[in-house]
This record gives sequence, C-alpha cells and structure tokens, in this order.
Amino acid sequence: MKTLKFKFIIIIYFTISVLHITINKFLPDNLILGLASKSLIIPFLIIFYVLNLKKKYIKSNYIMLIALIFSYFGDVALFLSKNNEIFFIFGLLSFLLTHIFYIFVFIDIPKKYSIIKNKIYLIIPFFLYEILLLIYLYNSLGDMKIPAIVYSITILLMTAIALNRYKNVSNISFKLIFIGAILFVISDTFISINVFKTEFIFADELIILTYVIAQFLIILGHLKTNDIKTVS
Repeated sequence: MKTLKFKFIIIIYFTISVLHITINKFLPDNLILGLASKSLIIPFLIIFYVLNLKKKYIKSNYIMLIALIFSYFGDVALFLSKNNEIFFIFGLLSFLLTHIFYIFVFIDIPKKYSIIKNKIYLIIPFFLYEILLLIYLYNSLGDMKIPAIVYSITILLMTAIALNRYKNVSNISFKLIFIGAILFVISDTFISINVFKTEFIFADELIILTYVIAQFLIILGHLKTNDIKTVS
C-alpha cells in the first residue's frame, strides 16, 4: 500500500482523543461530553480501516473489525465504570475479546519462520513482566484475581503472536503491530495500577495516549502486511 486514503480521518481520530483527554482533565463531571468523545474514537479508526482495505472480503479483515467493535464496547464500558463498577467487568471482558480476536488476526498469515519455536527466550521478558505486575497487584485485586490472571495470559499471548509475525510479513507491518501490542500492554498496566493499586498523576492522559497510539499502529500494521519485503 503506497498511500493511505483519507488521512484527515486519522487527524480527526487523534484530535478527538486529545479532546477526550482535555474534557476528562478540565470537565471530569460532564459525563455526556466525556462519553460522547470517548465513544467517537474507535468509530473513526474503523472508518479509516475500512476505507483503506485492499482486499475487503478476507477472513482476517472481518476478524479485525470484530476486534475493533469490542474495543468500542470496552471504551464505553470503562468510561461508565467511573460511576458503576459492574461496567469495569464488561470493559475487561470486551478488551479480553479484543485481544483474542487480535490473536486470530496476527496468526492468520503464511508461516515461514517461528520465533516461538526458534527463539522462545525472546518471550521470557514479556512473561516475567506480566508475572511481576500480577505479584505487585495481587493483594489489591480482591475478587478480580482470576479475571486478572486470565487477562494477563491473553495479552501475553497476543504480544507473543505479534512477535511471531517476524519474517512472515513485511518489515513495516511487523514493527507497527509489535510496537502497538507493547503499547497496549503499557496502557493496560497504567489502568491496572490506577484502578487496583494507587491513582497517579497523569494516569488518564497516559492511558488514553498509549491506547489510541496502540490501536492506530495495530490497524496500520495490518493494512501494511504485504507492503514490502520481509526481513531476511
């Protein structure tokens, strides 16, 4: 894909994200504006994605759309969780499904090389990271211990599968999706610490920024899967 169509949609995507951060910061009690801005982020990413698809009718593209739809539900639910904790469970479940569908997308490629088989040790840092994070949060998780473990395993697997795309897709696609996966892990880490351990300065800003960049990089990486030669 030499050019990306309708770049102004991505400008709107990031503008709405910044607008949501601003509303959260300066008008935290305005739930209508906050919810409206949060619920517009993913739809613009979906529009950008659909407009730039070259092969519209293939399985991975439908799966990617499903993942984005669950991301949308997750965004809305996590925003509403500020006033009702049950929405946090819905948000967690939505993003769990998002990661599962991302795994299906990332794995649906021709396999010429496998880091998991040949260099499994590269997965160890991500495994240790999730273990240390769970240890750090464990006593604060309460009834969320099992859901947190399941979620950690899923996002670890998503990151590992993203890494396993190495040499199987274009170099730019691999880098974009892998960085996006790492940023998703970082965003989820900020959420976990802020919700279960301690609220920290600029938490909302860091959560949204890492999240919207992660989603954009994953989408862009998928669009560029076959752009150029793979790494040799």
